Amino acid sequence: MTYVVDFKNVSTVGLESSPVAEALAGLRANEARYFMNKYKHEFTVVSASESQETIDYVNRILKEERGIEFAAKPLETVATLKQVKGNVTSHKVQSIARVKPLPKTE
Repeated sequence: MTYVVDFKNVSTVGLESSPVAEALAGLRANEARYFMNKYKHEFTVVSASESQETIDYVNRILKEERGIEFAAKPLETVATLKQVKGNVTSHKVQSIARVKPLPKTE
């Protein structure tokens, strides 16, 4: 399900399974505010379970071009991949690859 992020009323919708849900919600709201101020466009996200193609794309690019692999699984991806001001934007990698922290091991 696509969720339009409200940067004025911060919500943990879709992030509840994370132990740092409130911090992630604040980060997501900040990104939504940035997107609205810069592009006058609503910032939307979709759950990772519904956006495997985007996750596979980002994982492939990061692995092939930077040698980066995430150990954690994403909670959601940015659905705002529209053309803004004549440019196609995919926003920041950390927005697309918002991850659930791995449990601590001792």
